[in-house]
Amino acid sequence: MSSKNTYWVVDANGFYAQVEGADQRDLATRVHGWTAVDEPPPDAQVHVVNEHPEIGPGRLPYGALEGGGWAARGWKPGPPPGLPAAEEPTDKAASTEPAKKAAAPAAGDQKEK
Repeated sequence: MSSKNTYWVVDANGFYAQVEGADQRDLATRVHGWTAVDEPPPDAQVHVVNEHPEIGPGRLPYGALEGGGWAARGWKPGPPPGLPAAEEPTDKAASTEPAKKAAAPAAGDQKEK
């Protein structure tokens, strides 16, 4: 499996986020109003997620991720708020088992009238 390209996007308030794949970039820019940009400057605020899902998302200066100790604590650039992460399935039906058919009653199970 090949890895997806990553893209930077920025909102109207100057907050940056990173998305995986052109489909996520297009969703962020066309649907959610973000703008595709180059890598943020060190003092720019970046949306971040932690490798431990129980820890909620946040924002940090980009320089703190690159040169600081935050990356060592499991923090990395993340997607814009409200945009599903690339690895999240968008079709819940694909992840469920097919419905089982009800078995027809056996001949001896029918009630006599």
